[in-house]
Amino acid sequence: MTNRRETNKLSPLAVLCILSACALTLAISAPAPAAALGGLRSSTLQQPSGFLLTSSSDSPAVQPSQNGPANGQSANGLQPGAAPSASPAGPAQVNGAPTTPAQNGLPPAGNELGLLAAPNPSMGCDGLNCNSPLGNCEGGICGPSGRIWVRADYLAWWTSGTYVMPLVTTSPYNTPQNEAGVLGYPNTAILFGDRTINTEGRSGWRLMAGYWLDACQTWGIQGDYWDFGGLSTHYERTSTTTGDPIIARPFFDVNPATGVARQASQLVSYPGLVAGSISVDVRDYFQSAGFTVRRLLCWGANCPMLKRANIGDPCATNCCRVDLLAGYRYYRLVDDITIRENIVGLPGSPLEGITLGVFDGFRTLNEFHGGEIGLSAITHRGRWSLEMLVKLALGNNRQVANVYGNTTVTQNNQTIEYLGGLYALGPGRDGYTGNIGTYYRDDFVVIPQLGLDLGYQLTCHLRVFFGYNFIYWATVARAPDQIDRHVDSARIPGNGATHQPDQQFPEFNFRHTSFWAHGMNVGLEFRY
Repeated sequence: MTNRRETNKLSPLAVLCILSACALTLAISAPAPAAALGGLRSSTLQQPSGFLLTSSSDSPAVQPSQNGPANGQSANGLQPGAAPSASPAGPAQVNGAPTTPAQNGLPPAGNELGLLAAPNPSMGCDGLNCNSPLGNCEGGICGPSGRIWVRADYLAWWTSGTYVMPLVTTSPYNTPQNEAGVLGYPNTAILFGDRTINTEGRSGWRLMAGYWLDACQTWGIQGDYWDFGGLSTHYERTSTTTGDPIIARPFFDVNPATGVARQASQLVSYPGLVAGSISVDVRDYFQSAGFTVRRLLCWGANCPMLKRANIGDPCATNCCRVDLLAGYRYYRLVDDITIRENIVGLPGSPLEGITLGVFDGFRTLNEFHGGEIGLSAITHRGRWSLEMLVKLALGNNRQVANVYGNTTVTQNNQTIEYLGGLYALGPGRDGYTGNIGTYYRDDFVVIPQLGLDLGYQLTCHLRVFFGYNFIYWATVARAPDQIDRHVDSARIPGNGATHQPDQQFPEFNFRHTSFWAHGMNVGLEFRY
């Protein structure tokens, strides 16, 4: 009876991988130095028993006789007349030159290059096999060497800024007092406001650190902190001692002393009446932090090491991978606006000998806490790499708004301080609660982030990056938006009003807008 052998069929991709390994062996006339990339040397790899690419037999192997072939067998272990087959230990012949079979898509055992390779296509995305969490990876790794990485980036970013309503106005010298600085009149000009500010570029920094939990780089953890820097806008205007030019703060008077509700203004300077100065400061600050777990989803088996152009480069790799990202994200956006007036009554006017200091302040805080999920797709070509990043942060946005203000009136060397300025007023005796205070609100939001990073491997441990990121925050509370220009003039402290307040203004209601930030980053990464 003759032995019957059956041969397992190889997939086309496995055949391509083996042929490529053979072609590489023929192309290299002398072995190159072993690479230290990822701590993986092809000559030290052991073929796992579950992924044999050689042919197998259904019958048990025949043990050779110590004194020669068994009766009825030839020296090669086959029955007489049977067709000889290739011995598993013998080298294959390609163009007359022997080669060593590839093991799981890795370079042949005799190849001392030690460069990284993708798993054999037959292994799929689950073909990676680590001897131990601290040992070598039998399936190769996709990416630069090192289990620990630290990265620092310089950020050049721009944000959506914040819109500021008209806050400071002026009028020509001879404008009547009841029209000076009042919006709606053709001669009124806006000195500050009615535009979006803090849109200029800002400098910031980002620090990232991570660790691969296994030698195959399939599980990893990383943390990051972003500081986008702050921007501020300062405006200041001062009149002469005679009250020139006209400086005013516009508002809408819902309860004038006479007539119906209409546009009005508080005079900071007016010739012959008052002289003074006004300053406005608008500031914002944005930062972020997060903790992420990385999980390898798939490793592109169609880009093995054998396709690399610079095959002798120990710092190069050629593969692609997709990672799942999941973790925690924190965003913080803070901004505030303050308005200060100093007014002095001029001689001969009804306000002679009176000095007023008026202050209004609005501050908002947006704090996001939530989970984050995303995908990272990275492709490596030699020393170059390109990463595309898509992430979504989902969670709660806590909004906090503070409204505060005061007015000091000094006359005859006596100073009286009142609660409230112009846009920020305190409680009234008629049950008006005012808008001064602290307010809270919680919203569920989704914050997407898009990123693109182009990297180049300077050395086997050092990589340089240039990238771009975009973040969009759909619902935020900005400080200037919380100003209510509807004011009951009878409630303004130190205004000398003779009529009684009867309107509940200004009032507070959370007002929302969107916020986005985008920009470029340049950084260095060290891996060990």
